Formats: sequence, structure tokens, C-alpha cells
Amino acid sequence: MENKTVELVNRWHEYQQKHTNASLTDFFRYSLQVEEEHAPLSEENHYNKIPTLDARLSRCMGRVIRFQSMYARKALAEVDFKNLDDFLYLNTISRMDNPKKSEVIYENVSEFSSGTEIIKRLVQLGLVKESADAEDRRSKRLTITDQGKTILLKCYEKMQAVSAMSLSVLSTDDKELLFSLLLPVDMLHTSLHEQIRNKNIDEISKEIEARVKA
Repeated sequence: MENKTVELVNRWHEYQQKHTNASLTDFFRYSLQVEEEHAPLSEENHYNKIPTLDARLSRCMGRVIRFQSMYARKALAEVDFKNLDDFLYLNTISRMDNPKKSEVIYENVSEFSSGTEIIKRLVQLGLVKESADAEDRRSKRLTITDQGKTILLKCYEKMQAVSAMSLSVLSTDDKELLFSLLLPVDMLHTSLHEQIRNKNIDEISKEIEARVKA
């Protein structure tokens, strides 16, 4: 019994070092996940050909995002949206308090030129209204219109269905675990985004490494 207790404490310590904000519930959920027996990947599975765990995980996340974007594009076509970004930008403008165009683009981690085109499209659809910034005439501020609010409510219903469908293979506990693991990744890159957006990949890598080790 004592050996098992020591093993449990050591595993909790190791987990806590990697996930400083995690709770005991997160740890127990993670432990159950690790203990589960999973069928090996078939020889035909492309993941067998990817040499590192980081690369396999990146490919998996990238593919899930692409599938979700495809489903969202089909669902949002009914409200005349071209892609998922139209919804994300409209939602951001609604959530933020009369934001600047640059703030909306930054929040959505977009290139300025691409973000400008998305905002322009929303304005042309009558979903967003532009106004001059009282303190900086070079800047524009954005407000969602009544029509935009109506469309956004329709989008919420469709996007809830898309999200549920995209992750339907996971249980609620699995989703909570996955969220707890990915949230620190999002927070890390979000905290660095503004200062690294104009740096090259080597400089970005050094910034991220320094932040992780801090």
C-alpha cells in the first residue's frame, strides 16, 4: 500500500510540474486516460509515418480545425457568410466594446490585409458599422448593427451544432481534459503574439522557449 501511495504522489508531482494550474480532478481524469488501453494504429494510418509526437499532435489538431472549418462554412452559407472568419469577426465585434479595427484583427490572430477584407465584407452586408475614432482620426471603430445581432443569433445556433458534431466522439470528461491541456498553449501564444508578430521564426522560437522556462 505504501509503495502505491508513493507512486501516486510522485505521479501527481510530475503532472503538477507540467500543468501548474491543474486541479486534482484534472489529474485523476488524465490518469484514467493514460491507463486506458488503446488499439494500435494500423499500418495504413498516416500518423505511423510521422516521427515525433509534436508533429503528430500538430497534424491532428490542424486536421480537426480544417474539418470544423469545412462544417462551419457549410452551416454558415445559409446566412451569406463566406467562411468561419466572418462569424468569428462579427462575434468579436459584438463582444468587444466599440473596438478599433486593429483590435478586432489582433484578437482573431489575422494578417492585417486579410482582416481588413473580412471587416469590409461585414460592413457591405450591413452587419457592422464603421465610425471615426474620436481620439485618433486615422483609426476606425466598429459596432455591430441590429441586423448583425439578428444574424449572430442564427450563427450561434448553427455553430453550437457544428461544435457538438465535431467533438461528438469525445465524452464530456474527455472534452474537459482536452480543454484543460490546450488552454495553457493558447494562453502562452496569446501572451506573446503582439511582441513576436513581426519577428522571424527563429526569434519567435527563442521567445517561446524563454517564456516556457521562466
